[in-house]
Amino acid sequence: MRSPRSRGTSLVEVLVLMAVGGVIVMVAIKLLHQSQSTARRAQASLDLQQSIQRLDSQLREDLRIAKAVDIKNPQTFTLEVPDASIQYASDGKFFVRSETFDDASPKRQEGFALPDCEITIQRPTDGRVLLTVKANQQLPTSETYQIEQAIGRPQ
Repeated sequence: MRSPRSRGTSLVEVLVLMAVGGVIVMVAIKLLHQSQSTARRAQASLDLQQSIQRLDSQLREDLRIAKAVDIKNPQTFTLEVPDASIQYASDGKFFVRSETFDDASPKRQEGFALPDCEITIQRPTDGRVLLTVKANQQLPTSETYQIEQAIGRPQ
């Protein structure tokens, strides 16, 4: 014959089960949050690298056809190219390329997303331009990228 106590679960057993379940759920939520945070940082790093690669390609192409370069300040410079003028300028989150044509055609603009990056432009030698992008400090790899190109001729 069974005793009356073995016929169900006691309140203590239910409370222990709820506590263990709560701990398991908290650990699962913490791991999910960490994985989402890691994914966001990785995506931001990939987006930055893509923007820098696009900027590298466009800047090299523009500098190869440039006749003259005027560096106004460490974040802005203008290129004189045949039939147009191209200005590169930093506005905080974007590095903007503006192309203005001599024949009064509409201006073309392109932006390169470089959030929280420090951009400097220099002329280390007379015939070259050096653009340095110090990457966002919040990313896991805070790298410095450099683009150096000769003016008016292939590298």
